[in-house]
Amino acid sequence: MAAPPTPPPPAPAPQRPAGAPRWLLPAAIGVIAGLLIGFTAGWFGFRSHLTASMNAAVEEVEADLAGATPLEETGPVEEEEGVPAGPPAADSPDDGLFEYTATGSERKTTYNDSECGQTYRAEGEFIVIGLKAENVGSAPGMPAVSMGEVTAYDTAGAAYSTFDDICSFTEEVNPGGSTDYEVVIEAPEGTEFAVLELAGYEAPGIAVIGVEE
Repeated sequence: MAAPPTPPPPAPAPQRPAGAPRWLLPAAIGVIAGLLIGFTAGWFGFRSHLTASMNAAVEEVEADLAGATPLEETGPVEEEEGVPAGPPAADSPDDGLFEYTATGSERKTTYNDSECGQTYRAEGEFIVIGLKAENVGSAPGMPAVSMGEVTAYDTAGAAYSTFDDICSFTEEVNPGGSTDYEVVIEAPEGTEFAVLELAGYEAPGIAVIGVEE
């Protein structure tokens, strides 16, 4: 009688494949999903912040434009650069040494300088202004008469100096005394003077007086 057949050996237990553990893939997927969610949330948050900032800027510009004065309401510029604003005010009759008064003026096309024996012809006209100067100081002195001491201003505020070629003289005046003299200014024909500025050589101040025609 034959022997019964030998049963086959049991199959070996399945082995776990080598490599990354099974939990790593779900974890990686979770990390990637979290990053995507965070990025998406951050992008939408940034976009909301950017939109709010732009809206605020637009509202601020609109408010500035609404509060600005229209161009037609600003009015003209009162004084342009280099253009005189007008003559100074005739509000100080003495320069600290003399008190001045204008006694009148006349216009001439020629002027006879009797002091130096010369006759001059004006390119425009000579305006001869008579002055009275009273010494209000405490020492003898000479009133303003020459170029640099006398300046005339027309009604628009333009300044004119005395005619330098003419021999302008005044006498020395004691305190309490006075003298009458004249100054000569060359100007375009028809010029109207409004005020005179006078400051003697040793005067501490400046006198500004009106001019009489």
